[in-house]
Amino acid sequence: MPAIALLADVLPAMQPLDVFLAADESPLSRGIQKVTGGDAGHCMLVEEVLACDARLIETLGRGVTQMWLSSRVKDYAASDMGRLFWLPLSPAFRATLDEAAALGWLRDQIGVRYGAGQALMSGLSWRFPWIPKTESFRRSHCSELIIGTFKAGHGAGFEKWNASEANPKDVGQAQIYSDAVQVVWQAPLRHFNEVPPHLMAVGVNQD
Repeated sequence: MPAIALLADVLPAMQPLDVFLAADESPLSRGIQKVTGGDAGHCMLVEEVLACDARLIETLGRGVTQMWLSSRVKDYAASDMGRLFWLPLSPAFRATLDEAAALGWLRDQIGVRYGAGQALMSGLSWRFPWIPKTESFRRSHCSELIIGTFKAGHGAGFEKWNASEANPKDVGQAQIYSDAVQVVWQAPLRHFNEVPPHLMAVGVNQD
């Protein structure tokens, strides 16, 4: 079984718009990891930090929704292959963000339906970058929600990203974090904080 950190140990330093990367043994999570070559099959954003819990916003099969961090810790801790990493934004990247604009856009996405086709294409675009894909927020997948939020907040380096082509590995690989804190884990996170986002050019929009 995975090891689990206490929320009391991580909540005091947590801030809105911090990122969580996750993985489990579900076919979807394992498929995303296999196609992208990363260690994560899902990602989420912190919306609000409270005294004893944090509220997340993420895209699930039912669409963009709010979840409690404590609930997600239990979900991934119950998985034999569960992993959940908290990725605090670095002060340098956070300083470039309009946090109010980013959070406003993020909250406006609640209720947007899940885009299974977009999620599939984000993996295929990584393997086959010549496949064109138009950025669209009419439906959502997890990585698209995070990159869309950073773009809405004018985060440095994401201006030309096509959020619809992003995948969890891209989210973790972007060099915008100060740490990767293990909340539920069995092994360290690879492909973390490696490349400045303006050099990654994920699905660069041509419009």
